[in-house]
Amino acid sequence: MIFGANDLQHTSHCDTLVDICRDAFCRGDAFDQKITGSPNVDRPLQRIREFRNRPNPGIVVTRDMLTTGVDIPALEFLVFLRPVKSRILWEQMLGRGTRLCDEINKTHFTVFDCFNGGLFEYFKSVTAFESEPLTKATRTYTELIDDIYQNRDRSIT
Repeated sequence: MIFGANDLQHTSHCDTLVDICRDAFCRGDAFDQKITGSPNVDRPLQRIREFRNRPNPGIVVTRDMLTTGVDIPALEFLVFLRPVKSRILWEQMLGRGTRLCDEINKTHFTVFDCFNGGLFEYFKSVTAFESEPLTKATRTYTELIDDIYQNRDRSIT
């Protein structure tokens, strides 16, 4: 799941991210989708159910609609490409990845803080979540998405 910065009609960061994913993976429109509360998103609640039950979409770009109250156990990657200043929202967004999933042997999840570790740094003294030491490799959006698709940075247990 990728959290985009905005979904404004005239300049949608979420739409740009979906386009980047589609160019990187070439898996068709069903694989990479935007789920937001925007009027141009057709049947967002149905898309959430589809994402929960998979196989498509495999990648979802959202702004706020999936930040809280959505249970998707198979979610392995959270990509933060939007700033967050609320501790409660930060913990809710991280919580999207915390569900275990026996179907895929999921024991952990990976967070990509695209602010050079700034989000983790900002919330480290006020959150209950613990993390491994951060790495600060610089990657483009396309490289980041390709790393997720190729299962790089994923431990096999």
